[in-house]
Amino acid sequence: MSGFWGDVKLAARVLAKRPGFTAVAVITLALGIGANTAIFSVVNGLMLKPLPVPEADRLVALTETEEGMPFPHALSHPNFLDYRAMDEIFADASVFMPYFFRMSVDGAAPERFIPLVVGPTFFEMLDLQAGHGRTFRAQDVEGGGAGSVFVLSHSAWQRFFGGDPSVIGQSVRLNDQPFTILGVTPEDFHGTIGIMEVDGYVPLSGAELINPELREVREDRANDAFRVIAKLQPGVSLAEARAAATVQASRLADEYPEANRGQIVLVHPEPMARIEPAAVGFLPPIAMVFMGLVALVLIIACANVANLMVARGMSREKEMAVRLSLGAGRGQVMRQLLVESVLLSLIGGAAALLIAHWAANALSAFTMATDLPLRLDFSLDRTVLLFALGMALLTGVVTGLLPGLRAGRAELV
Repeated sequence: MSGFWGDVKLAARVLAKRPGFTAVAVITLALGIGANTAIFSVVNGLMLKPLPVPEADRLVALTETEEGMPFPHALSHPNFLDYRAMDEIFADASVFMPYFFRMSVDGAAPERFIPLVVGPTFFEMLDLQAGHGRTFRAQDVEGGGAGSVFVLSHSAWQRFFGGDPSVIGQSVRLNDQPFTILGVTPEDFHGTIGIMEVDGYVPLSGAELINPELREVREDRANDAFRVIAKLQPGVSLAEARAAATVQASRLADEYPEANRGQIVLVHPEPMARIEPAAVGFLPPIAMVFMGLVALVLIIACANVANLMVARGMSREKEMAVRLSLGAGRGQVMRQLLVESVLLSLIGGAAALLIAHWAANALSAFTMATDLPLRLDFSLDRTVLLFALGMALLTGVVTGLLPGLRAGRAELV
């Protein structure tokens, strides 16, 4: 270990003595690693980032598709109930769908209110506690008239009520129906639709009080209006859930051929379908294309830096020969150059994080031509930082390998 830290100190001195070379190499690597990190932050934000709830790795999304159809879709409520009944596979499951209401407070002019209409166990399944007040449970929203409660999102609480805690327990009107505010979700919970900032959470029974036609939708097995999120039982793998769901889909096709013939059920990690069910079909290929393009940029950057290091290594042949003649092993010489390369790459990676942070903020601030409450979050979380560190270490090894091999074969004469 003492030898390694000696190599690090020597590498730092060598790089400091050649500021021109170091600056060019760092900038080149920063652009390559920064581009990869920025695109990965987008992929992470759209497809990989777990919900801020306990045991988020057990959450899955269920979608359906037909043979020959490339894009999945949501489920009908009767089908959802049949899949939720697989309690050996799923600990619980819930439906959700965005909806539009008018909300009025104390006789003020109505404002548009876009909540998620959710199943009665939505918060229980997620094990999500309210930031203020409380969330509803199944016993709160089942039974005649009991669904006339809802939970505000933190952003809507700030926008409509200025963050006033006294609104909890207050009655407001949704489409002229009185509803009671039970609580406010935590600030870091933005819902289960990836790019949409919903205003709150209304139980399905409450939405049916406002719009009785939703009861017909809920009972129609052919109406695939409901998105489904489920939590796997402890110890159940994704492959086991997919196999069991496929068996259930075959059974439903036999029992309800008019609505379910040819239906294929898909089980994905929850983030994959968070934007919308069809995204499972097109988002991964698009992500792979973009990651492939920026990987080419990084390969070019590595090649350029490797060439710079080879050229610099030629000017250090005498130095390396002296080290070898004084008893240094060829492996030690190669290790020294690899340490220099990795240190250089780590400095480039640190600069790359600044580039990626700027790019991620610019992408997150992008506004679309719509009045829907959209939200893009491509922040650099722990997953992105680990990705950047891995890219920096890999780049350092790749760019330092060839110069290290050449230096190890230096002619002592």
